[in-house]
Amino acid sequence: MAPEHTDIETQVMARWEVAAEEVHEALEKTLAVAFLGSASAGKDSAIRALFGIDFGQIDPIPGSTEHIRVAPVDAEQRVLVINAPGFGDVRDVVDREAREALEQLDLAVYILNCDGGASIDERRDLDAIRALGRPTLVCLNKIDLIRPREQEEFVATTLAQLAVDPADALVCAFDPLPALAEEPIGVNATIAWIHRKL
Repeated sequence: MAPEHTDIETQVMARWEVAAEEVHEALEKTLAVAFLGSASAGKDSAIRALFGIDFGQIDPIPGSTEHIRVAPVDAEQRVLVINAPGFGDVRDVVDREAREALEQLDLAVYILNCDGGASIDERRDLDAIRALGRPTLVCLNKIDLIRPREQEEFVATTLAQLAVDPADALVCAFDPLPALAEEPIGVNATIAWIHRKL
């Protein structure tokens, strides 16, 4: 009986090695673009405006995204979009899941809600993302909610608070209020940044 058990064990271990190699190869061929940020920053709206992918979770209630969602951008599934829950969620399990998304990203798009400004927590979260050494774009979303005459100063102050180089940031309004902007702002510039980093 013992030799038979060893044979099965060997087969199982061999299969696990093959499976691990297949996963590694798939990850090597796939580029993951993660959308990160605090709750209600506009991650779902950004993904919908940029890629036409609707996770069906746009909600005015903070914390509507509770789990990591992944969707392919192309038919070959070479580029994946990761929609992470918001950082700083009062539910530890949701915040933990958002941080787990960091391990899977190749490019990071950090969405900041201009209406709320930058907080110490957002600076900490952004520092954790940048510590990974992967390209990171900061999208100052909902810029339409800031008075036009105040936007330049707001952007400069916010980027200084977050220690972000202006070359690594864009102003955006992925789902603007119709009375303030007729169409999304910053979509083409964000897509161009992602393409440059591919």
